[in-house]
Amino acid sequence: MLVIARKCGQSFTVETPTGEVIEVHLRSLRNGVASLAIGAPRDHRILRNEIAKDLLRGRVASKAKTADDSSARK
Repeated sequence: MLVIARKCGQSFTVETPTGEVIEVHLRSLRNGVASLAIGAPRDHRILRNEIAKDLLRGRVASKAKTADDSSARK
């Protein structure tokens, strides 16, 4: 994991292996809460980790249910 220190108004850029550029700007910091602006191609999903984890759990549960359903039919 890379840790980058930024002040309000500063930003950093992430370049993907395919050459796409994602810009992250620190807009404000209040009471320990950071406000970020993220510029990325529209086809990229940007999710908070707790939402991404819930979606992943849902996919895993859905795949397990599908596997259980298909094995029960045999």
